[in-house]
Amino acid sequence: MADEDLDIGTEIDAGEGDAGGKDRRGGFLGGALVKILKFVALGIGAIIFIVVVVIVTVRILSPAGSGSQTVVPMSEDYKGVPPKYTYYANIEEIRSRTSDEAPATVIVKVVIGYGGENKMLQTELIDRTPQIQDLLRNYFSSKKSAELRPEDETFIKEEIKERINRILADGKIDEVLFSDFNVVNF
Repeated sequence: MADEDLDIGTEIDAGEGDAGGKDRRGGFLGGALVKILKFVALGIGAIIFIVVVVIVTVRILSPAGSGSQTVVPMSEDYKGVPPKYTYYANIEEIRSRTSDEAPATVIVKVVIGYGGENKMLQTELIDRTPQIQDLLRNYFSSKKSAELRPEDETFIKEEIKERINRILADGKIDEVLFSDFNVVNF
């Protein structure tokens, strides 16, 4: 009987081993496939999470009701259509020296804009061309080269416009343009 007990235990052990072996059949291929699917699911989950975070962040940071983020605010100088002027360009190129200790040469070609319907102003500009040229030459020769920087061009144009308007009797000019503006240091 003792021998029978021994055989029974061996059969039970062998049966347990076979049952465990049946569950593990195809284990290598199934285990690798499960691991790959886990990594793919993890990657898809991460992408979905990132997209959701970006969308929520953009919605929170964008002002309510705004459309595109690429709209750049525009300065008052550039809003709307600029007025249409008639231009007087018969002023000769002005060449002058600055008032520096080591003078620089200024070369400027000035164009004057005014309301086109004023024919009397047009006639006056033609008649006063020598005075305007002298005014411009005196203006630039009274300046130092540091005052004639490109950053100051708007201020220079306004000063010239004011000075020209002081000598005009039949109207006022609206704009001064430089078709050429060079300050050359030697």
